[in-house]
Amino acid sequence: MTKILKVWGCHWKSATLVPAPFKVKTSWFKKVTSFSGFAYKHKGEWLAVWKDGEQLVLQSHTGKWPIGHGECHITYTGDGVRRLEIKPSDGQPLCLEYNSTPVIEDPTHDAVDEETEDFFVWVCRVWNDPAWASALLTRYS
Repeated sequence: MTKILKVWGCHWKSATLVPAPFKVKTSWFKKVTSFSGFAYKHKGEWLAVWKDGEQLVLQSHTGKWPIGHGECHITYTGDGVRRLEIKPSDGQPLCLEYNSTPVIEDPTHDAVDEETEDFFVWVCRVWNDPAWASALLTRYS
């Protein structure tokens, strides 16, 4: 089984996901009209948020976490570093540190800008908002 994903932040790229064993292959300039989620490359490793049956999951080569099951937090550790922490109800936790995008002196920069620029902020907000996760399940193929 393969799934077509959009690549986060690269509208001209799509990705083919093979969930088991976890593998992502990208394609350039391929028009995608129906897709199952998003792929994002962090420190050379792919992560994907995708529709797996009737639930959204976050998956990497090290694990798979059902979105909305357990806790998800973003913390700011200083010096532009953020930490994503997922503590699932069941299974292994996930903790990733990453450099956040610096906020340009823009008085209109708000939470909407942040979630469109930062994949992990978006993941955490979807994780903690069942209505949003449900809407994505309806949208994704």
